[in-house]
Amino acid sequence: MKVFLTQLRAHSHDFRKNFDAVIRIVESSQSRFSSEDVLLLPELVGGESAREQYESFTSDLARGLGCYVVAGSHHDGKRERRINRGAVADPTGAIVSRYDKLRPYGIESQLGIGPGRATGNFDIAGCRVLVLVCADFWYSGVFLSRLHPRPNLILVPTFSISLRDSPRAARSLWRSMAVSRAYEFGVYVGISDWAYPSEYHGLKSSSVAGLADPRPREHDGFFSRLGRRSVAGYPVDLDRLREYREHRESRAFLSDEALTGNIPIGNQTRGRRCPSRASCTTGC
Repeated sequence: MKVFLTQLRAHSHDFRKNFDAVIRIVESSQSRFSSEDVLLLPELVGGESAREQYESFTSDLARGLGCYVVAGSHHDGKRERRINRGAVADPTGAIVSRYDKLRPYGIESQLGIGPGRATGNFDIAGCRVLVLVCADFWYSGVFLSRLHPRPNLILVPTFSISLRDSPRAARSLWRSMAVSRAYEFGVYVGISDWAYPSEYHGLKSSSVAGLADPRPREHDGFFSRLGRRSVAGYPVDLDRLREYREHRESRAFLSDEALTGNIPIGNQTRGRRCPSRASCTTGC
């Protein structure tokens, strides 16, 4: 299985231009997709498109590539009550999950974008995938409340706009956050973004796309940036991830207490009893 991350060059409020750019970069990259791969698009790639238009493109793209497509997001709904919302299509083109941005950020709130409720969850051949839109990934309360059951891969479509003159601080913060989440919870974290200096209402994006790997094969490879690339594929090794979790769990060093309310101390646990102990998959 591979996760393909994207970093488009220029954002447009016209969703057709964004979707055309997606098709061009995928074709020019000559990437080969399998039915167990997933392509992640950046936040607001769908612009202000109607849901029918947005989901039609998502389905057509997934069917054409023969892989799963997590289609970033679009502003869905009437002007006075809109949600930053996205969808996932499987290789047949069927919509298998929908998700919302739970915490609209800054300029979105000023534009009248309201908070959503739904989180994206789906499964690819035994790989549990969770989708969190942009700033939702940064809030520990949101993040922890959506980790049941523990995902193997977290996908974050983002538009990393910043008030700073340079994108370097945002890149460092996003990289640190992604690596910390990946290492503590034993998950892969994939981020797709818009390339600097793409703008959203006068604010520039920061080019933060990349993959955080909790058990990299190279010692300095916890985060792989897309850099100047518009699309890149990364392997998701579930066997290697399972071994990593087992290794950390055997040393009471896997953050199951955050997921179950139990705090491991040696070979014992202190705290509340997991209500679904018989079917628990977190190792508590």
